[in-house]
Amino acid sequence: RHSVSRSNELLSCAKTAWKIQQQQHDPAAPPLPVPNLQLAIVGDAPLSLTILEEGLTLLRAMDYGAQQLQKLVRRRGHTNDPTAEISKLVQQLEQDTEELTDFCKQLLTKYGRRRKQERRHWEFVVQWFQQVAGKYSKQLQECLKLRGEVLAEQAQQRRKLVDASSKKKKNTSLATSASSRANATPLFDSPL
Repeated sequence: RHSVSRSNELLSCAKTAWKIQQQQHDPAAPPLPVPNLQLAIVGDAPLSLTILEEGLTLLRAMDYGAQQLQKLVRRRGHTNDPTAEISKLVQQLEQDTEELTDFCKQLLTKYGRRRKQERRHWEFVVQWFQQVAGKYSKQLQECLKLRGEVLAEQAQQRRKLVDASSKKKKNTSLATSASSRANATPLFDSPL
């Protein structure tokens, strides 16, 4: 994709250069021939690129999921708790990891039985996929650890609030009962 982008950029520069040259051309001279400036149409992509695209798509999905997860775990709050979104992302990342593992096994099974050089190539490709997936797995573990810390912090704050409110209620009820005893009239008014 990057090379196609660069090719389009180069083609655009060539067209601009052609227009400038045409403007600077002497009008008395015969006109310059118009070149056919187009990108060459490449046939079907090689098989290896088609195969690798599936694995790269899984890695892109894992990267996106890890980035979204990092954003969600940092969110703190009682009203907009992202627990449901986090669990969906974690499930999706786990599913993508399983698919990538299966993909790597298929690559080695399907293409690992060929010539030695080709087999080594596919082994290196699988090793790279596994390294990148390992990086995302490590990010997932760090995110879940951070999420655990956030949840523990929220639970501790909740406990403090509950304890503080129960102490207030207890103090209020004690003060109320003491004042009611002081204001109570005795059953018998005796001069004794």
